[in-house]
Amino acid sequence: DAAGNTVPANLTHNETDRIFLTLPQPLAKDGSEDGEYTVQVTLVDKSGNRYAAEHSIVYDTQAPHLVSTVPADGDILTDDVSQVQATLKDAGGSGIDFAATTLTLVAPGGTSITGALSNDGESELTLNLNPLVEDGRYRIRVEARDRAGNGDELRFERSFLLSRTLPSVVSTQPVTAPAEDAFTNEKISQIEVELESADAKTDEKHLSTLRLLGPGASVIPGQQQREASRLTYTLARPLAQDGSEDGIYTIEFTPISPSGRSGDVQRLTFTYDTEAPELESEDIQLVVSESGVNNSLTEIRVKLTDNQSGIDWENLDDDWLAFERVSPNAKTISGKVEDAEQDTLRFRLTSPLADDGSNDGQYRITVSPKDRAGNTSEPYEKAFTYDTAPPVIDDSTLLINDAPLLVDANALDYPTPISTTGGVVIQANMFDDGLGVNLAKSRIVVRTPDGAQLAGTTQQNGVDTLVFKSAGLSTRGLYQVTVTSVGNDSEFLGFAPQDSITTEFLYETTVPTATLTSDGGEKELTDKALPLEGTATDPGGTQRIGDREQQVPASGVWLVEIVGTGPDEQPIEPVPAVDDSNAEEEPWSRWSLDFLPSRSGEYELDVRVTDNAGNYDVYDIGKYTMSVSLTFRGSTFGWPNPLRISKGDVAFFSFDVNVPMGDTVELTLSIYDWSGDMVLSQTYPDVVSGIRNDQLLKWDLRNQAGNPVARGIYIFRLEAVNATGNRANVVGKVLVVD
Repeated sequence: DAAGNTVPANLTHNETDRIFLTLPQPLAKDGSEDGEYTVQVTLVDKSGNRYAAEHSIVYDTQAPHLVSTVPADGDILTDDVSQVQATLKDAGGSGIDFAATTLTLVAPGGTSITGALSNDGESELTLNLNPLVEDGRYRIRVEARDRAGNGDELRFERSFLLSRTLPSVVSTQPVTAPAEDAFTNEKISQIEVELESADAKTDEKHLSTLRLLGPGASVIPGQQQREASRLTYTLARPLAQDGSEDGIYTIEFTPISPSGRSGDVQRLTFTYDTEAPELESEDIQLVVSESGVNNSLTEIRVKLTDNQSGIDWENLDDDWLAFERVSPNAKTISGKVEDAEQDTLRFRLTSPLADDGSNDGQYRITVSPKDRAGNTSEPYEKAFTYDTAPPVIDDSTLLINDAPLLVDANALDYPTPISTTGGVVIQANMFDDGLGVNLAKSRIVVRTPDGAQLAGTTQQNGVDTLVFKSAGLSTRGLYQVTVTSVGNDSEFLGFAPQDSITTEFLYETTVPTATLTSDGGEKELTDKALPLEGTATDPGGTQRIGDREQQVPASGVWLVEIVGTGPDEQPIEPVPAVDDSNAEEEPWSRWSLDFLPSRSGEYELDVRVTDNAGNYDVYDIGKYTMSVSLTFRGSTFGWPNPLRISKGDVAFFSFDVNVPMGDTVELTLSIYDWSGDMVLSQTYPDVVSGIRNDQLLKWDLRNQAGNPVARGIYIFRLEAVNATGNRANVVGKVLVVD
């Protein structure tokens, strides 16, 4: 080794022409055993002849390292750079391999800059360059390797900042150039200067300063914030917007590069003016084509006033007035903004708004004029409702004497019949999605069969309801009713849309008649219904009007009922009959009823017939003795039938138990399969009867254990038990399929 000590090793040979010196363990690679080693070789042939030789070997495990660069790492340069130098050192002693060592300069954009590379043969590399074009942060990149091969993947990087130019102003906020645009009335809480700076592409920030001077050259207090390409000066408080701080302001900018080099102070001015043109609500006028005849909106006129610099008519812009529909279907209404002279702004609609209701809705006018100083007032908005559609009369809620007043001439019960002699009360509801209903001008007019107007009074609730009350009716026949709705004109367009509907009602007082044609021939019945059949009619009449007789139509039979008294001479509940007439016959010309009371005893029965006008009469039928026990009345059945398991059907059972009104029974539903085995039993206590029940009893096609039943025929049994213990039952069948 370098100290002259023999390095332990084993000598071997291949018995022909090679000898090997093998170290017991490799030399260290941490640099501790680096240095110059000498290999001594002594050769002896079989005759005893000797030959000795020495060879030097440099053992180097340490890679070269970068000592310094010119420019140094972190330098900020303000002069041109034409040369870059790097100094290397190889601690291992083998020396720098300059053929494999590179020195590269990387531009701010990431591209490598070409140049002439040279070295001094020992430790120094030099890269001669053409003058650098752009300012910014450059990186010096060195890739070094020694002659022992160390440093194959080793890279050193150092950087410097080249800053030869000063930041320059690109734009300001508020605007200061050109002079004709250097006006603002917007709220000012900060000043911004956008810069073209050499350090915009680097992390280095310029050192420029910014402040704001007021109209008296006094400094406006604030705080500066510096960014790579922007300077912001935030005011301690925003400038007042009431005109008290209006005037010419100066932005004072001092450019300073990142290296500290400064330039001349630049002073940029703008005018702060918050005095805006004046506009009042009454200054906006809506113009229609011809009020009351053609209500199409054609133009909008706005009176503008500015007592200082005056309106900037030379720069009239479409943005000064915007017209839009807010709802429904929001859209901008196109038009042309014009100077109508005498300080009047005119907006001509490209297409006038329709006056048939199709363009009705909520509209908004937004006016934003400018004066010659560039001030734009806060946008003035006027919202209004364009309403050419008349209020809607809700014919579905039209009432006469609290009953519906029909307007559909094709309706089965048209015209609406009445029989009261004390006059009529007609109520109409109106609504309007636009400007609302003018109930004070809306009206209800009723004309008698001879065409005269029926006297009466009209009242309204101030919202949506109009009520007409007449004096007593003296003439039977058809009365004409005309309801007129009138809209509001709260927008002063000069017109009020209106609409009307006309209908009739029939005033007749002739009573209908009813006749019993059959009662089955029995006066005493046990546990069976009394079969009643009969006829009913409603005859028309005549009314003398002047010197002629006029026919009065009949309103038609409305209802036939069985009334009378039962046991203890107590009135029975009316029982409605069934209309058996066909389509070619008058309603109720044939009727029937199976009368089965809930209590035993003597019944004195009458038939009561009522027409559609409310006229009625009662006719005697006779006396009957009825013996009634607990029974199921009529048919008892399950539905739907068949029941489909795949559809999740549920069986319901329709029944009617004959018990006195107000009494209850206990009802048990039992389900059996076709072999007679019980599948399910359910009891329903306190079942109120008196009417047919279709949905109280149900079966979900499961047995008592909750499991689904199989398809097949099932027997159901209903058993009723009253408070005295009397029982009645009925059975039926249902079919369960897949």
